[in-house]
Amino acid sequence: MFYAGEFTMNTTKTPNGIVLGQLVQDRATGFQGHAIRMTEFLNGVIEVGVVPNVPGATQMPHPTNINCKTLRTVNEGIVELGLNPPTGIPIQLGEKVQDYATGFTGIAIGRTTELTGQVQFGVVPPYNPAHRAELDKDVQWLDYSRLHKLDDGIKGATSAARQ
Repeated sequence: MFYAGEFTMNTTKTPNGIVLGQLVQDRATGFQGHAIRMTEFLNGVIEVGVVPNVPGATQMPHPTNINCKTLRTVNEGIVELGLNPPTGIPIQLGEKVQDYATGFTGIAIGRTTELTGQVQFGVVPPYNPAHRAELDKDVQWLDYSRLHKLDDGIKGATSAARQ
């Protein structure tokens, strides 16, 4: 397993070599499609958003998120269409961040890099017992350029918990 802090996705390549734009296949199901996004979570899981090729479709198919460990590369696909994401983003998973536009504050629990080069962070607000059943709905995905670091949040706690 890859743990947060051991691998930071400043590139468009997973630790097992999947590159955004490649035609990939899930080893378990045989599902095939192009890797259009990668999401690294605070717990170290890295998922790849895979969108199938659907000739003649009238609507854009939704990507399916698959753990990168179960994917294999079929061919280079549309790698040449991918854009390089920005480098040197000053936010890391586990840090407490704030949205410049709204003042929304929380912990960065996920980072998504798109084929287009766009980078977003999944931010969860502080725990509220009154909204316990809606925890998944509380995640806000915000463009990295809207966020600034307030403090280390739980970043140090995740490293200490694994030791």
